[in-house]
Amino acid sequence: MEIYTLVLLCITILACRVRSESFCPNSNINENLRNMVVTGSHVIVGSTNALYRLDPSLSEIQETRTLSTPNRVLVADPGGTYSDSVLECGTVECSLSRITDLADVRWQVSSGVVRMASEEVVGIFAEGPNMTSSLHVGERAMSDPVTRESSISKGDLVNVDSSDNRFNPYAHQDERNDQRAREFLTAFKFQNFVYFVVRLDGVVGSEVRLVRFCQGDRGGIQPGSEERPLFASHYEAVLECSSGGGNGNGNGGSMPAGHSATFIDSQEPFGTESVVVSSASLTGMGGSATQYSACAYNLTMINELMQRKYNTCIAGGDEEDNRVGFARDEDFTRICPTFSEEVINTSGVTECNLISRLFPGLEVVAPVQQSAFLSRELSGYFTSLVHTSLDGFSLLFAGSNGVLFQFWIDSPGSAQFVRSISLAVPPNSSTSETNVTRLQTSEDGEFIYALTPLKLFRHPVDMCGELTSCGECVDHPDPICGWCSLEGRCTRQGDCPLTEGRREWVTSSGSCPTIQSATPSTIFFPDLTEGLTISLSVASIPAGFSYHCVFDFGSLADEVVGAPQTLAMGTGQVMCVAPTRGEIPPIPSGQDTVNSEVSLRYEGVDFVTLQEPVSFTNCSVHRSCTACITSPQECRWCPFTFGCVPPGGTCANDQEMSVREGCPSIQPHTSDTGDYLLHVNLPYDEPPLTISGTNLALFQAAFDNGEFMCEVCTEVDGCVRIPAQMSASQDLVHCDLEQNQFSYSGPEATLTANLSVVWTVIGRNIDNPTGAGVILYRCDGMGTNCAQCLSLPSQFNCSFCDVEASPGSACALNQQCSSGPITAISSCDRPQILSFMPVAGPPDGGTEITIVGTNLGSSRDDVVSVQIGGTGDSDLVVDCMVTDYDPGVSITCTTQTQPSSLIDPQPFVLQFSYLPNTLIVSDQNFMFTRPVLEQAFPLMGPSSGGTRLTITGTDLNIGSRVRVKVSNEDCPVESVTETSIVCVTPPIDEVELSNVFINVCVDNWDGELQDLYNYVRDPTFDSISPNSSFAAGGTTYTITGTGLNSVLEPRLFYYINSTPEAGMRRRRRQELSQETTQLVSEPCEPLSDTMMLCPAPTIPTSLPEGGTIAATIGLLMDGVEELRELDVAVTVFPDPTFFQFSSVGSFSQSDDIFLEIEGSEFLLIVVDQARVELTPCNTESCLCLLQNVDLTSTPQVITCQIENPNNLPADTPITVTVRLGNQTAFIGTIEIEPPLNLLVILIPAFAGVIVIAAAIFIVIVAVFCRKTRQKDQRYDQLILELEKLESSVARECKLGFAELQTDLDELTGDVSGCRLPYTDLQNYMMANLFPGARDHPVLHDLEVPAHQRPVLVHALRDFQDLLLDKKVLLIFIRSLEEQRGFTIRDKSIVGSLLMVILHQRLDYATEILKSLLSELIRRTVSQSYPKLLLRRTESVAERMLTNWLAICLHGYIMEHAGQPLYLLYRAVKNQLEKGPIDVITGEARYSLSEQKLIRQKMDVEVINATVECEDGLRVPVKLLNCDTVSQAKEKLLDAVYKAAPVSQRPSLTSVDLELVKSPTDISILRDEDASTVAEGGWKRINTLRHYWVEDGAAFRLRRRKEHAPPGRMWDYPASLISTHCTRQRALSEAEDGTRVWHLFKQLDVEDPRRSPFLSRKMVTEIYLPRMLSTKSILQKFVDDLFNSLFSLSHPPSSPNTIYNSFFPRSPGVNVPMGYAPGADAVPMAIKYLFDFLDDEAESARIVEADVMQTWKNNALSLRFWVNMIKNPEFVFDINKSHTVDACLSVIAQAFIDGCSTAESKLTIDSPTSKLLYNKEVQTYKMSVKRYYDEIRQLPRVPEDAMQYYLKQLSTYQVQLMKKSGGFVTDSAVHELLRYGSKYHEQFLTNLRMAGLESKAQMFESILRVAT
Repeated sequence: MEIYTLVLLCITILACRVRSESFCPNSNINENLRNMVVTGSHVIVGSTNALYRLDPSLSEIQETRTLSTPNRVLVADPGGTYSDSVLECGTVECSLSRITDLADVRWQVSSGVVRMASEEVVGIFAEGPNMTSSLHVGERAMSDPVTRESSISKGDLVNVDSSDNRFNPYAHQDERNDQRAREFLTAFKFQNFVYFVVRLDGVVGSEVRLVRFCQGDRGGIQPGSEERPLFASHYEAVLECSSGGGNGNGNGGSMPAGHSATFIDSQEPFGTESVVVSSASLTGMGGSATQYSACAYNLTMINELMQRKYNTCIAGGDEEDNRVGFARDEDFTRICPTFSEEVINTSGVTECNLISRLFPGLEVVAPVQQSAFLSRELSGYFTSLVHTSLDGFSLLFAGSNGVLFQFWIDSPGSAQFVRSISLAVPPNSSTSETNVTRLQTSEDGEFIYALTPLKLFRHPVDMCGELTSCGECVDHPDPICGWCSLEGRCTRQGDCPLTEGRREWVTSSGSCPTIQSATPSTIFFPDLTEGLTISLSVASIPAGFSYHCVFDFGSLADEVVGAPQTLAMGTGQVMCVAPTRGEIPPIPSGQDTVNSEVSLRYEGVDFVTLQEPVSFTNCSVHRSCTACITSPQECRWCPFTFGCVPPGGTCANDQEMSVREGCPSIQPHTSDTGDYLLHVNLPYDEPPLTISGTNLALFQAAFDNGEFMCEVCTEVDGCVRIPAQMSASQDLVHCDLEQNQFSYSGPEATLTANLSVVWTVIGRNIDNPTGAGVILYRCDGMGTNCAQCLSLPSQFNCSFCDVEASPGSACALNQQCSSGPITAISSCDRPQILSFMPVAGPPDGGTEITIVGTNLGSSRDDVVSVQIGGTGDSDLVVDCMVTDYDPGVSITCTTQTQPSSLIDPQPFVLQFSYLPNTLIVSDQNFMFTRPVLEQAFPLMGPSSGGTRLTITGTDLNIGSRVRVKVSNEDCPVESVTETSIVCVTPPIDEVELSNVFINVCVDNWDGELQDLYNYVRDPTFDSISPNSSFAAGGTTYTITGTGLNSVLEPRLFYYINSTPEAGMRRRRRQELSQETTQLVSEPCEPLSDTMMLCPAPTIPTSLPEGGTIAATIGLLMDGVEELRELDVAVTVFPDPTFFQFSSVGSFSQSDDIFLEIEGSEFLLIVVDQARVELTPCNTESCLCLLQNVDLTSTPQVITCQIENPNNLPADTPITVTVRLGNQTAFIGTIEIEPPLNLLVILIPAFAGVIVIAAAIFIVIVAVFCRKTRQKDQRYDQLILELEKLESSVARECKLGFAELQTDLDELTGDVSGCRLPYTDLQNYMMANLFPGARDHPVLHDLEVPAHQRPVLVHALRDFQDLLLDKKVLLIFIRSLEEQRGFTIRDKSIVGSLLMVILHQRLDYATEILKSLLSELIRRTVSQSYPKLLLRRTESVAERMLTNWLAICLHGYIMEHAGQPLYLLYRAVKNQLEKGPIDVITGEARYSLSEQKLIRQKMDVEVINATVECEDGLRVPVKLLNCDTVSQAKEKLLDAVYKAAPVSQRPSLTSVDLELVKSPTDISILRDEDASTVAEGGWKRINTLRHYWVEDGAAFRLRRRKEHAPPGRMWDYPASLISTHCTRQRALSEAEDGTRVWHLFKQLDVEDPRRSPFLSRKMVTEIYLPRMLSTKSILQKFVDDLFNSLFSLSHPPSSPNTIYNSFFPRSPGVNVPMGYAPGADAVPMAIKYLFDFLDDEAESARIVEADVMQTWKNNALSLRFWVNMIKNPEFVFDINKSHTVDACLSVIAQAFIDGCSTAESKLTIDSPTSKLLYNKEVQTYKMSVKRYYDEIRQLPRVPEDAMQYYLKQLSTYQVQLMKKSGGFVTDSAVHELLRYGSKYHEQFLTNLRMAGLESKAQMFESILRVAT
């Protein structure tokens, strides 16, 4: 039972996960679901001991456990006191929890008087005292009939928010003393009453009652007790339902559990609010079926009856009507007491306040009877009911055993069955586990929720979406559904949109739109002219609308959408333009027709389709008559042109073939194979080859003219043509060899050749439908002896006879015989045994021996017996049973067991039937012996097998078959010799297995070795070091793992990608063999169980210059497959180059000798792996020990120390050689000198040192005296300069502090309220796709001559169609990237061109991008550098990703990121312009860039000026007196035009700046004019100070005249220079050679004699506080931008954009189209890209979080956002200066650092740009990580939603770009074709290798046309 329970749990959990709209708990098998509440956007489910909060689609949100006792009641209080909560009650306690957080329990108390011990409890909230909510509970009786007691209880929840929480009981009502327990079916509220529907069990039958109480009933006093108040408004009425079978309530046949009820809270369909009760009764023989009836009871009428009962009881009446019901005593016949009106008034007796001691309850006397509106016979019974109204239709749902039934109540008296819904309940569940216990509808009535004990289901109320055809939709009984004609789907009426004011929604089958036929239905290619129309006969299609004809060719090609055609009223015809030749896909091979479905499309929806497809047939594809005339399209064959034409086509001579028999064709030969026979190497007197045919008489004239030839083709010799003649009367073709011998090369006795009859004039063959060929043969090859020749089939006409010009007899063609042939085997020479094999075998038999000889019979029957022995004195023989026979040549037989007495070698003895009493005895003897087994090696190997096991012994090669078994499993034998057997051990299932037997079987002999074999655990791999080697190989790898010494001869593999891209990732074995080169090393050397040394394999091919190869490694460890494909890569570097010594070095033998070896391509492993040898040597070897390698120098240097110089011979050239693995390099020679005599050297040296020391001392004294005097003179000057410097520094610091305090508020005010001057989409796309290109061919039409244009355009369209094949496009990109000459710039261009071409198919472009990125990820990961992925743009995939993001995020930029980005740009620009900017150098006072910071002191004054606009308005503006005229003009234009796009402003050079001093004193200011100051070769640009402009000045901008005034006057750009190189050009820009300067003169070379303290230029560090203040001012804008890009909660900043009208928010959905589900601040593209990267990381087994974050940083932040920050001109129509660019670069670097996962340690020497934002970077890093985590937790973007969005985005952006011209796709295709033409050879090769021959031919034809 426990096992069954566990299995049921597993099945339950599995079933719950199959469908998305179902729920079941998976924590415990006992968690049966009991109750549910559907409220708002939540579904609350109560299980045995838990509560679950689900969303409307039943996805689990929360699970909590609030009670310690099983759940009994779960109710909500919508619109009541506790509308935000849900009440859960167990057997002894209740808890009130908030719906939005079930763990938030408002209170939890004992349930008090409300008893809930039974599992069947019904509860409802109703109005209580003080307008609060009260809980009413009905509880079924316990199981014991004696103690059972049903009750209805009521309690109020009081003091919920205080600590005095309690359940306050107000009223209680037990059942009557009739011993009938009540089952509570449902509870509901209506008007001011609470109702319970109950069923009472009885002995005879059951009874259904409606119990009513007033809301707010506080109860009265029960007689005899003051503690248990009773309800004071208790009324009941009996409900009876009559059907065709009689009373469904009280009859004895009713089922005890066959009732259910629901409340209909509407006046439809029964005219007023009603309660529906269903009942069941058994019918049929023995109660085999269940009759269900459902009746509806009018609640208004029932209330009137109860009111009448009350009035009667109070006022008095007859005895029958005046009885009091429900008395607790034994008096059931009490009459209602009569009271005077005064008593009634003073006692307070009302309808809702009866005196309980006098009125224990009132019962309507007569039962309420209704006729059933629903009667149905079922197996089983209804367990729950619910009613809902949808679209004006009244629907009733009934739950049963795992099934939902839906009924439509079409009138008050009837209901129609609609459908049954099978619920996906777990299999093998019991009936009690699958019964639907609760039914409830969603608040909008759209869905129904069905609860079973194991599972909760949600189903839509309507089933329109399941009905796919119009007929199915309108014929279905569901009244809600109808066919939306122009949508082509089954919908509800409201879901079918209005079209031009009317809704085309039909509900009858005769109104379904149909396409009845198409004329013509078959179109032949000759008829397929441009503009050909196809007439569609249509019916019930709305007239007056325009439809598109859509031709769908399936997977063969993209659909073809025709121009709109309007269906006129009453015509019934839609004219479609047929697709052109170029739009029809290629016809599949072997077919002549391609079919297309034809549909009509309205507003993007194909709403009706022709049942039979339209066929496009090309008869000319048929190359044979048979294929042509048997075509289903009734093609016709033209025999004299060998062409196939359509039925209406004509032949050159008007002859056609219409039936198969009419085709001229070759018939098969009468031989067994159907092939003709031709003996070779013979002269022929008559045609030896005659071919039968049919209908050949048509070609009689051509045959007579010699135009036909017989063609015989073999694979080796090719084709030979033979003149052919025809016999028309017999339909025979004679192939005439004209006395020539026909021969073929090769030793074969027979050879089958292809045969055809060729009409040489047109080069076509006569049909050969059966493929008849010709067998070329030689009799002498087929019959090498007499017996074999006689065995040949008679069809070859071979005989054994004497042949002329040939010695002796031979097998020859009959006509070659010079004498009568031998016809009987007995006339042949005596049989002879030449040899047999094997020559020895075991006496146990089973040896298969092949005997070779001559004339060994002509058939198997000729061989009587084969024996060994029987020729000597002993007649004991060994039979050899014949198993195979080759007539006349060989006999194969198997030996039987040898008798024990037969030991000596014996010959073979043959007997033949045609030679009685004659024995044929072999000259050679066969020997019987047994092998001798000695030992096996090795005796240990891995459990995966694969170990080469060698068994030694003697006579091991006897017999015919050797088998080896290890552990009773076959050990495949590799080789066998006389002394050894080698086999490969099989794998075993166990991890380890010791002491298994080794058996050797030779034929029937079985031997066992004494040695036992041991299976050990498979070896494992841990690590490899180093991770690199050189191409020559031989360097040593150290492998660590376990079990490494269990393999005798391990080896190391290299798997190297065969394509030029370096690297590969792990893949399957069969893929490796095709795509990679496998290199194997020499055997490895195991050092221990955990370590071994392996030499690196040699790379056979040279590496690319400066390139490396990423090789995936594997280990050959016998049969351990897991180690053959390790997911570990090493890098193979080019072999290092060692330079030879430039000269012979000489060293002393007594010194430490160090050698420096220079070279290139060194690595650190050189120190560990290289060996420097010295020869000759006085000992075994002399080495120079490597000490260090310097990789940074040029050339690189290795330093080594000679180990012991004394071991080297002195005065002898010593050869120095470096050995690095398999590489050996000669370095040079050195010489070793013997030690010198120290006394001879030291005495002269000591004397020289003394003399030199004295001279040095004298010089030092003289210099010291001179320097002392100079130092005193300069000291005073230095003190003065330091004082000046201190004053300057103080002034700068004070100025920086003041700026920080005043500029922040001012700047914020300047940039707020700006409009956003977005550039148009075309400029945005150009800036991103082709950055820096002001013009591009994709913006213009093709520049080709007019006569060439149509042909070229057609070719380009074909090429574009070719690229729409995913496989072809991927091959095209790979082919380009394989080329060495395909540069990074080319890759970028191709990536952009592809995005231009595929802009209209973004969904397809996305698929291509994903495939390319997957390949790039695999390559990058295989190279062991995963963090480098997408770091740079070095592939087409990376460029396409950049472009894809730019396209998909354009709308996001305009809605979210655009405003903070523009505000940041404006803030930077405004802050820079508050201080001086040097137009020559680009340096500024308020720059964030240290390189662009002004380091000089200067006094600047602010000029508050005004500028007069054209309309007379004066605009204030702030200028600086150091501004050039151009700078002033730019500031004035900014003030006048504010945030208007730059393209809409006047340019600087188009306006003049006028200084208005008075109405008559107006002067024009220019950067250079006659007043410009020039001196000393320098010329200063005019500034406002130059013109004496004062504060309050007035300016005016005037349009510049066409002709400038005479003289040299021009404007300098506002930011002339940015780089040092450009600055040097600007210094001599004037024509006369003078140099130009603005704020400071820029000297080419600083005067070295000039003191740094005398220069006006100060050190940068003094001005760093100014950079800090500038950064503080701009920080708000930087933070705003960062938060907008990396936050899910950032609202749209510009919600009203051009995209909103096209991508509106869907009804009821908060997130607009284009954004990720669950977040309106995350674009769908970003979520989709991140999920893709996460999936790829999981596939590549990347688990490091920093790697995945780095991928996302590289893909989005670094690739896109940083580019937008640095280049805001991509998005906005602005003019960015180089000074602004420098500041934005610093901010972009801060973003880069903030997205980085690396921890950077900054020091005082770090760049100031990093120090400046170090604090913020740390915060940014946490924000970025949180942002990525939050995106990952969002729901995945459904693939279909993403595809739909991309298609819509393509459509909209293409339409948007057309307004500004748009891209010319043909030009883009033309540019891309240039690359395809340049590298066409590789592309064609790769296409053919992929099996795309037709695509290759198509591309070749495109090239021929386009080039």
